Amino acid sequence: MGVDFSTDVLAHILVLLPPSSRRQCRLVCKHWRYAVDERTHERFVRTKILAVVKAHDRASAFVVDEARGVLGGHLRRVWTGPLSANVIGTRNGLICVLDDATGAITVSNPHMREAAVTVPPAPRAAGLSPCSPAVRAHEAYGFGFHPLTLRYTVVHVPCYFNKSGTFDAVQVYTLGPSGGASWREVPTPGASGRCQQGGVVCVDGSAYWITRGARETILSLDLEDWRVAPVKWLPGTLEQVCSYRLTEMRARLCVAVTVGAPPTTRVEVWCLENTKEQQWARRYNIQIDTAKQQVTWPLFAHGEHALTMAQEFHGYSLRKHKMSGKRSLMCSMARVWKKRPGAEIMRYEVRKKFEITTFAYMETPEELLESYTT
Repeated sequence: MGVDFSTDVLAHILVLLPPSSRRQCRLVCKHWRYAVDERTHERFVRTKILAVVKAHDRASAFVVDEARGVLGGHLRRVWTGPLSANVIGTRNGLICVLDDATGAITVSNPHMREAAVTVPPAPRAAGLSPCSPAVRAHEAYGFGFHPLTLRYTVVHVPCYFNKSGTFDAVQVYTLGPSGGASWREVPTPGASGRCQQGGVVCVDGSAYWITRGARETILSLDLEDWRVAPVKWLPGTLEQVCSYRLTEMRARLCVAVTVGAPPTTRVEVWCLENTKEQQWARRYNIQIDTAKQQVTWPLFAHGEHALTMAQEFHGYSLRKHKMSGKRSLMCSMARVWKKRPGAEIMRYEVRKKFEITTFAYMETPEELLESYTT
């Protein structure tokens, strides 16, 4: 029956299957359940780059296939929408989009061209002022998936604020088995400062965001039992740096710490290596010595390469930079400067205002939305 496969062979086969098929394989026996849970976790599944471009009065998403070469037609447009639309997350081949103009949210599977699931705008409590100038509306949303409950969840952390600048609940809308069909509130511990710049990141069944009271704090929301709890902050030596941004790498929460300003910028990325013991480790150090390039977000690295957007005479390009193999400090390093701009993997010729965001994307032939409430 295949249960005699070695774990390595079985894991190699399982990562090629779509998510729902892997979940069904968990039921075969303990050996298969271990292989699915421990060896085919999200961090082991190879993804592609999804580049979301906002230009020419439209927003478009392209799958970047590096294997086909820069001039080999490697860009495939998989989604397009109005300029006010922003991708807030991807999971298992699904793309979640928020329209800043209307507040409407849609979840779709572009690969299967399924009918999109529409989520109504999150209700706004009375008496609140508009978003903080430092936080754009779509940065207060996240799109997560819990591998045990099989539920997809849209999380909204208030960026609106009252006179005290605090809130006492986050809003969630759940799709999938026993999901319900309305927004509901999840209480937060005490009075939390409003969502700060850096976005909401959903990783391995939890959502994370930064709030500010007396100082920055990371809060987490468990997408299974709906508990909100604080996360241990970074080492104290980093308290005086310029800015923080939450991101994800290989199914781990990361905090990107940006020091300095163009043309000389350093981005240190710290990963939460142990969720239970809340241990942080610095894993990436990206040094940029040119004003013409900047790190892309929220996906800042793919495989063994850092990603940057480069401004050029003919337009813009997405470039990759090989990370150094020096591991003396357990930290991968990359340097970006004018004479070494990196290898081009995507080119977009435009002279007007341009914006690009990057996401990890895994195409799937499954019809993931067919049983969800619309």
